[in-house]
Amino acid sequence: MAQRRAGEKADLTREGVLDAALALADAEGLDALTMRGLGRRLGVEAMSVYHYFSSKRALVDALVDRVWSEVTLDPHDDWRVAVRRTARSAFVVLLHHPWVNRIRASSGGPARIAYIEASLGHLRRAAFTPQQAFHAHHVLEAYIQGYVFQAIEFASDDAEAERAQRDSALEAFRDADVPYLVEHIVLHGEHQGSGFDVGLELLLDGLEKRQGATAVDSTRRDLSARGSTMGP
Repeated sequence: MAQRRAGEKADLTREGVLDAALALADAEGLDALTMRGLGRRLGVEAMSVYHYFSSKRALVDALVDRVWSEVTLDPHDDWRVAVRRTARSAFVVLLHHPWVNRIRASSGGPARIAYIEASLGHLRRAAFTPQQAFHAHHVLEAYIQGYVFQAIEFASDDAEAERAQRDSALEAFRDADVPYLVEHIVLHGEHQGSGFDVGLELLLDGLEKRQGATAVDSTRRDLSARGSTMGP
């Protein structure tokens, strides 16, 4: 495709530039996203891209916000349902755009802000204290992004290679006194359902137990629980 010279009218729009930038980042990673490379992909010179974004930083910020706009902010009245659905949507979206995990969470714009407000709102309207909502939001974000990293790092399309690696591990531990590890390795060869969903439910269960409790209440409950396990 012949490139248009800088200043020459091109059938470009801001959304069109973002579409191309997103496709490039998803296919080749964030390091491959340059203004010049994006221009080549669009069939224009880099200056045409600068017409819409003053710098790569501005482009990446807009791109991050585009990704967060794909997350469904569930409005359900039940806080557990809303948090679960919103978290799962964020997990799926970030899994499709893994490079976003390299960007500071503060990057982005209106869509990112809307996500944070929705996340905090689900918790505050359910009688979680501001402090509880603060920590719960960050724990949920860390869990989502951490599970995205794990899902990508351990993903494999080669079932035969996975089976061979598992068999090799079982053979290596055959005479070792590690029965629980061997049991764990065997389970890796069987379908265990969605680990993300299991972990998310555990998080929600933990949050629900502290719902609305003050820091003092939580401390008293913890001390009481410890005391009940101690003998005379």
